[in-house]
Amino acid sequence: MKRAANPERDIASASTDAGIPLVLNVPINNAILSWDPAAPPADWAQARDERDRLNAIRTPISVLAFVLYLAALTQPLRATATAPATVRRAA
Repeated sequence: MKRAANPERDIASASTDAGIPLVLNVPINNAILSWDPAAPPADWAQARDERDRLNAIRTPISVLAFVLYLAALTQPLRATATAPATVRRAA
């Protein structure tokens, strides 16, 4: 049997997993990568601290999402409307 499709959950999961880094972390990382290591900007420590703060928020959310995903995998499968009415056994 297949797991019941849940597009809303899948979209929410994907947007959280990809959205947080793309919207918050990537711009900071791109700015940091553009700096000259020999002459960083005066506010380099502030950008570093902001990146670290965002990672401190994102990491526990990602760990929680992974644990919930693993918990969902342990749940028994439910029949769906598209499942066949009879099950054929291999001979």
